[in-house]
Amino acid sequence: MLNRLRAIVGGRRAAPPSPRREVPLAAYQVTLRARLKGLPSRTQAALAAACAERLYPSYAAFLNATGRDDAGLVRQALDLAWEGAKTGRVPHPDPRSLVERCIALIPDDDAEGTIPAHADDSVAAAAYALQAAAGLDAGAAGWAAERVTNTLDTFVLSTDVDAAAPDADRRVWEHPLVKAEVSRREDDLRRLDSTVDWSDAVDTVRATATGASALPLERLDHRTDGRL
Repeated sequence: MLNRLRAIVGGRRAAPPSPRREVPLAAYQVTLRARLKGLPSRTQAALAAACAERLYPSYAAFLNATGRDDAGLVRQALDLAWEGAKTGRVPHPDPRSLVERCIALIPDDDAEGTIPAHADDSVAAAAYALQAAAGLDAGAAGWAAERVTNTLDTFVLSTDVDAAAPDADRRVWEHPLVKAEVSRREDDLRRLDSTVDWSDAVDTVRATATGASALPLERLDHRTDGRL
C-alpha cells in the first residue's frame, strides 16, 4: 500500500539536488526529513497534520470549483490524523483502508480526468498525515511535509518565477509563499517541543494551521489537465 502511494504521488516530487549546483528547496526537504526522524512520533504526526491542513483549502476549492465530491473522505482522513496526533490513537477501525481509499482518489498519470497538482498533493499529504498518526510508516511525516513544499515549488515556477532562469532555484527558495510555510513549520515545532500540555499544544497548532492556506486560493487554476 505504501509503495503504491509513493508510486502514484512520486511523479510530483521535486527533483533531487543536482551534483553541480545546490537546490535550496530540495536540500531543505532532505534536512527536514532527517530532523523529523529524531523527533517523537507524536510530534511528527502533529507536524504532518499541520502541513496537510494548510494545503487542504486548495483541495476544498478544487472540489467546489469542479463540482467533484469525495464524500468528505480527505477531510475525514485529516481529522483522524489530528486526533491521532493529539491522543496517540486514531479512532477508526482500519486506518490503512482509509488511506487506500484516499489513494484511489488520485488518478494514474495516463488516466482520463487527472487532477491539478495542488489537489493531487493535498490528497497525498492527508494520506501521509494519517499514516504518520496511525504509525503505519516511520517516514510518512516527512513525505507529508514534502508534498506541500513540492506544491509550492510547482506553483511558484508556474506563476512567479521563470524555471529557465539561472537563479530560479534561489528565487523559489526566497519566495514569500515558501518562506511563510517554512516559518510556520518552525513555529509549529517550537510550540510542540516546548509544551507541558500536549493536548493544548496540538489544539493550538491545529487552530493556527486551519487559519492559513499554503497557496493563494484566488490564483489557483482548477482545470483537470495537470496544471495548477
